Amino acid sequence: MLGNNSSEIHFVGSNLCFPFVDDEENLTMESKYSVDIKHIKSEIDSVKNISKTMLIKNGEPCLQSLGLKTLAKYLKEKGFFVALETYGTKPNLIESMINNKLVDVVTLKLYTPLQDNWLKKLNKCSLKTDYKDIIENIKKTIKIMGESKIKVNVRTIVVPSLVYRKSDLNSIVKNVIGINNFTYELVAFDPTKCGKVYSKVNAPTEDFMNEMKLDLEQKFPSLRIR
Repeated sequence: MLGNNSSEIHFVGSNLCFPFVDDEENLTMESKYSVDIKHIKSEIDSVKNISKTMLIKNGEPCLQSLGLKTLAKYLKEKGFFVALETYGTKPNLIESMINNKLVDVVTLKLYTPLQDNWLKKLNKCSLKTDYKDIIENIKKTIKIMGESKIKVNVRTIVVPSLVYRKSDLNSIVKNVIGINNFTYELVAFDPTKCGKVYSKVNAPTEDFMNEMKLDLEQKFPSLRIR
């Protein structure tokens, strides 16, 4: 969606984290990871002549609302196409960024069905016993994106023994099928890009991934999937 000539800004810290995709270093906000925003702006200036797309990703960038909005505003002033990856847990911030034209495309990382038991099982950021508030906020974000004209990408990772059944994916897609003009990205789990717990889990085969995509296309004919 973004092409090959894009640059990236990586955030750390998250209120949702999944060991089958998140590196441990992305999950905390320790002071050793702090970077002066002036330094980041300088780095942006250094690439503006070779790249016009900036992807803001990792952790949950929306937890650092002031820094995120400041960088997004600077990027737009410099003529960048701005893409944001988020778990969607901060709907008010996402709505503000969309309304103020600070972001051009949003990727919603929807890695589990929006059910309390799924988040209890897979989220390793906290020992919460009730995820109803997070689920409600993600649903608000989906509604906001569905009512806007912004480009939306929804990403799910197929993980053997975890998120891999057709019913799992159907449950996820049902939450977002009402978004206009969105693309569903079904990604195969990569054991080289995750926490240690799942580093020895095999990636799903290409045939398995194609079977999952075909099933979704049959159940949701209007779905654009890649």
